[in-house]
Amino acid sequence: MLRCLTAVLLVATLHLPQLAVAAPDGAANGVEVVAVPALDIQIPVQLGAMHFVEREQFEEAGMGESLSFAGPARVHVNVYVYDDGFNNIPDGTQNAAVREQFATVIEQARQALKQYADAARFPNSTQTSHFAGCGPQFLWQQFEFDLKGQHNTSYTYLTGLHGQFVKLRISHPAQESEAPRQVEVFLQQLRKALGRCAA
Repeated sequence: MLRCLTAVLLVATLHLPQLAVAAPDGAANGVEVVAVPALDIQIPVQLGAMHFVEREQFEEAGMGESLSFAGPARVHVNVYVYDDGFNNIPDGTQNAAVREQFATVIEQARQALKQYADAARFPNSTQTSHFAGCGPQFLWQQFEFDLKGQHNTSYTYLTGLHGQFVKLRISHPAQESEAPRQVEVFLQQLRKALGRCAA
């Protein structure tokens, strides 16, 4: 259920309205944050140009929760934290649980795009990130798809962290020239939060 839902959200994300900034859970070191209890971490509500707009707690067991962020270049990010019914998910990307989950996520995204998009392209195979500095690495893959006359770029990222899957859905109109930079800064700052890295 979770995997089917998030595959559909890959397409739906680009058509969300620009939401108001959601209320933070509190502050840490003078920075407003949103808590992620399943990971025992706090994420700043502002990550680069991206701001926290919404939290959704799913009722079905294993589905966890999602945090939504939006940016000025029509960048939308959903951060999903869930276990999909699995116990003791290992950290990182070099384990069977994360790799099998990612393969399933990508296949369901392909099926969703076939159903909902006017056209879809998968310009790269599964990659492993090699970010510098503190923070987790991810499996990731890029998509391109056309929907209602708009050409879009989307990325899916996945890693294991503290017994949970952490999945990112990032989408933006392809013509937004500032979007790739906003995505890069968001990823780097999110990694620091996930890894409890020093500022």
